[in-house]
Amino acid sequence: MRQFIAFFTLAAWLLVPLAGLQAETTDASYANSLVNYTNQVLNPSNALGAPDSAYADFLAEDHYLKLDLGEGEEGIGDMKIYFFLFNYGATVKVEFYDEADGLLDEWTELIPLGTSEMTAVYEGTGAYRYVRINSIEDELWKIDAVEVLEMSAVEEEEEVVEEVVIEPTDQGRLITLPDDGDASTQYDTAVYFVGSDDKRHAFPNDTVYFSWFEDFENVVEIDADEMSDYSLGGNITIRPGTHLVKLQSSPKVYAVEDSAVLREIMSEEIASDLYGDEWADRIVDIADGFWGNYEVGDQIAAAVHPSGTVIIPSSTGEVLYLSNGVYYSMSGAVYESMRFVDDFHTEVGDDIFSLYVDGGDFGLVTTVQYPY
Repeated sequence: MRQFIAFFTLAAWLLVPLAGLQAETTDASYANSLVNYTNQVLNPSNALGAPDSAYADFLAEDHYLKLDLGEGEEGIGDMKIYFFLFNYGATVKVEFYDEADGLLDEWTELIPLGTSEMTAVYEGTGAYRYVRINSIEDELWKIDAVEVLEMSAVEEEEEVVEEVVIEPTDQGRLITLPDDGDASTQYDTAVYFVGSDDKRHAFPNDTVYFSWFEDFENVVEIDADEMSDYSLGGNITIRPGTHLVKLQSSPKVYAVEDSAVLREIMSEEIASDLYGDEWADRIVDIADGFWGNYEVGDQIAAAVHPSGTVIIPSSTGEVLYLSNGVYYSMSGAVYESMRFVDDFHTEVGDDIFSLYVDGGDFGLVTTVQYPY
């Protein structure tokens, strides 16, 4: 069996992000899609569009929803919040983010009595596309809509149609050097994956390799000259939805999400709720030296599965792909093309499955199918 190198991580919490829910209005001054929200915000999509007396409810302290104003509909001035106050003392913090999700400004205010509107003052530099509405006290309140009072001017330019030439890539190619017959050398034992960037990415070890591929059948030998045509890219990490990981030097356990994000599972009880009583059998160690291949994300502080998990609801037995709180059905052909491994399927009870949203059918997604 070929040898490799080593690497992986992950972390998470009670966020249940949804893919762009559309508002019922086309008015550009209001938010038109939902980026994500925490699980103590009820009916979050009600905050989309113009005021209509349909509310998103904040049920607890330190919970939020994040809204997208839309491409080309960025704000540069203050923002009006339409709300209903249950308990005096409720306080809102508004965070303004640019198109690249960089924080531009934030504003905090006690929600006033005797009115249903308040103005969040924006003093940042540049246009903001996303706003995160945070409830920072336990008192209850609910939000109807947000309205941008001054939008950035979008200059109309004559559209220039250019011919787009798509260069072919070798994405998906598995390559290695021929065995030189010398057991003391290691350079010829590495297996690489050619990514969409036309770089070769090394599998650190067999555990990482077999989280993506079931055998070496498609690995091809190429000579050193051809190998040198591919520049070296980053190491490949554990496939999301397969192993749980931990450092050899730490007891913390992580799940792996897309883009090599590690989400720490905060308790054994949560791990058991998500992966069953045998959850510890999923854990593999990674060496400290390969920690830098991963990025640590939000903690998993409630029983909500991370993106990339393949779930089987106990009530239906259907194999589903889960991403950002949305589940997708798969045909047999798509399932095989994605090369999901049966051993990593996760049975889910109805109590947890009810938290997720039906996203319809799942097509062939290259970013899920391949590591790069």
